[in-house]
Formats: sequence, structure tokens, C-alpha cells
Amino acid sequence: MLGEFDKLVSQRSALKSWWQLGQTICGWGGVNHVLRVDVLKPEMVAYCGQAYAGAKNYHDAPAFFAEAVRNEMVAQSKAIVTETYEKEIERLDGLIEQHRAAVLSELAKP
Repeated sequence: MLGEFDKLVSQRSALKSWWQLGQTICGWGGVNHVLRVDVLKPEMVAYCGQAYAGAKNYHDAPAFFAEAVRNEMVAQSKAIVTETYEKEIERLDGLIEQHRAAVLSELAKP
């Protein structure tokens, strides 16, 4: 129980410390660190489904469209990372609180 608590606190601390880099000025250049998310072209963009027995199961988008999807993923990456950070901090806070109550309960026992 205490080990899991420590692990969660450590994960939250590491995530918060990493996240603060976005508000921290680099050692050179006088600007904040910049979030970089490398997005690869999707391997597949397709509708899946079979119209009838023996029919094609995958209906691929036109080849050029996968690059358009990748470009949009790049454009949305900061918002996605921000939302994911907020959800992960909320998840970790909830788990830490659950473990904290259990740890305090154990410590209160004579």
C-alpha cells in the first residue's frame, strides 16, 4: 500500500515537473521550452465493415488524405497533450487520495 502510494506521488511529481518546462525559460535563447509532438502518418485511415459475405472489409481513404489527417493531428497536438495532462493529474490525485486515506488509517492504529 505504501509502495503504491509512493509510486503514484513520484509519477505525479515527475509529470508536474515536466509540465512546468512549458513555463520555464531555456538556458539559451531567452524563450520558454517548446512542446514538440512528433506525429507519424497514420498507417490506416479506413472505414471498416462488410456489405455482404465475401465483400471487402476495409475501405481505405484516398492516399493523400492520411497526410491531411497527420497535419491535423500535429495542429491539435498541444490541445491533446494539455487535455491528457489534466486528466492524468486528476487520475493520479484521485488514486493518491485513496491511498493517503488508507495510509493514515493504518498509521492511526495503536
